[in-house]
Amino acid sequence: MTYPYGIIDCMIFKLITSLEEMESISEPWNALLELSAIHVPFLRHEYQRLWWQTLGGGEWKRADLTIVVAYEDEKIIGIAPLFFGRNREDEPALLIIGSIEVSDYLDLLVRPADHLRFITGLFEYLDSEQLPAWKVLDCYNLLEDSPTLPLMEEAAKRKKWQFTCQRLQHSPYIDLPGDWETYLSGIDKKQRHEIRRKMHRLEESGQAMGHYVVEDETTLEIEIEAFLNLMAQDPDKATFLTHDMRDFMQRLIRCTFDQVVCSLLSWKLMVRKLLHT
Repeated sequence: MTYPYGIIDCMIFKLITSLEEMESISEPWNALLELSAIHVPFLRHEYQRLWWQTLGGGEWKRADLTIVVAYEDEKIIGIAPLFFGRNREDEPALLIIGSIEVSDYLDLLVRPADHLRFITGLFEYLDSEQLPAWKVLDCYNLLEDSPTLPLMEEAAKRKKWQFTCQRLQHSPYIDLPGDWETYLSGIDKKQRHEIRRKMHRLEESGQAMGHYVVEDETTLEIEIEAFLNLMAQDPDKATFLTHDMRDFMQRLIRCTFDQVVCSLLSWKLMVRKLLHT
């Protein structure tokens, strides 16, 4: 069901508490993500829905869907994809769907131009009686340079709420160039030599090497099982891959496969259409 809405600064805030309502806004959800200040795959509607259906592969045992959506002129301009549950400190808390273990990056969905007023209005709405009786807003897995963080801090000060920010874990990354040789030329000489030496040894071993992209749906289940079994060769990963987590991973891979294949087919159809015009 959707609780009664609140009107704040010309924005209409609504609370989504059912999977059916969440599914009904899939298209505007992904459209907003394309324009959002933070655009990561873990915020796509497909991923968020799958995460919720399994509660993160069993990471959370009980939770209530608590998605806050802001409308203006009947268009969605902001989404806080939240759920309500007991956090790690056993406090009644609001958390972002995707928290904590399996989603690398999370955030709110909002265009840069609407970021400040959406967070300001969001905090006012969170302080209303429309929400469950929460004590803590725990926002895990935000990028260190996310514009959401300073805006939340400002909004918290205005509400006289306590705000703390701490590093959860390091998340290093590198910008990859367009091809392998360019990548090799850009790294340390010693590292480059070591990579080429190991590749040469592998070639001399006579073992087959290479990669392929799975495009045949009839082999997908076999490939998923092979991938998960490969993960499970690591003792830590074997512990991580509980029954519920394997179920989540399987669903996620199938969903990703469907999305990629559909995009590939659409691209091929577009090319064929252009060739025949």
